[in-house]
Amino acid sequence: MNYQGTYQIRATSEKSISYVSEDEFHATVNATGLVTAGKVGEMNVLVSDGSTTKKFNVKVTPKSALYNEPLTDWTLTKAQVISKLGTPYNQTDSLCVYRQSDPAVSYLMYLFTTAGKIKGVVTTVGTRHTTSLTTILTERYAGTSNDVYFYMNQITYAKATTIIGMFFG
Repeated sequence: MNYQGTYQIRATSEKSISYVSEDEFHATVNATGLVTAGKVGEMNVLVSDGSTTKKFNVKVTPKSALYNEPLTDWTLTKAQVISKLGTPYNQTDSLCVYRQSDPAVSYLMYLFTTAGKIKGVVTTVGTRHTTSLTTILTERYAGTSNDVYFYMNQITYAKATTIIGMFFG
C-alpha cells in the first residue's frame, strides 16, 4: 500500500477481534481493522480473537521517487559499498564519492568510520528538485520544519537510526 493509503483487514471469528499495530511509525490500525499507511517501510498488525493471534504483514511503499535511493545499511563496510556501486569517482580512507547520471543528484558521497562502516550519506540535489525531495523525505521519515528540516526514521529521536537534515540558505 502507498504512503497515506488505507486497507481494511477482513477477519471473522465468533469472538471479539482486536487489532494492534506493532510499529505505528509505518502504519496504524483502528478498532475495526482499518490500516492507515504511515511512513515507508514494513510492519505487522496483530489480529487476535483472544485465543488465536495472526500477524498481518503491511508494506508501505512510496508514491514518489526522484532518484535511486542511497545505501543506508549502516553495517556495510567501504569495501561492500564499492562492491555494490563500483569504483568511486574519488575516494579517501573515510569517503567515497560517486558521480551520478541522474539529473536530480549530481554526487552521492558515503562517509565511513575509522572501523570502515558507513556513518553518513550525502546527496547533492539541485535546487529545482527541493519540492520533490521534500515530498520524498516526508513519505519516508518523520520531520520537523523551521529554517532547517530534519527527517528521521522513527517517531522519536531516541529510537531513530537515521536522521536527515535539509538546509536552505
